[in-house]
Amino acid sequence: MQYLLIQTLVLPKGCEPPQLDVLLCPTARDGYPSRLFFAQQVKGPRPFSWNANGVRIGERHWHAFSWRIGGSNLRLAQILTSHLSALQ
Repeated sequence: MQYLLIQTLVLPKGCEPPQLDVLLCPTARDGYPSRLFFAQQVKGPRPFSWNANGVRIGERHWHAFSWRIGGSNLRLAQILTSHLSALQ
């Protein structure tokens, strides 16, 4: 599997923490067409179903909430933006 590490990503307004490292898996994983992993759980405008906690990838632990995006021919920036839309 391929991953894209984005360090110190600024999250949408109202998120806590306001920035952190994320790991984007743009291909199918865990029954999702793509996944966005966070270095820690994020508090946002609504509660999330954190169904991946402490997943070990690349010598680090990551967290992901249940969020499915549509579209199969999206560019990396579109995949990331779609995942981050859950935090708005």
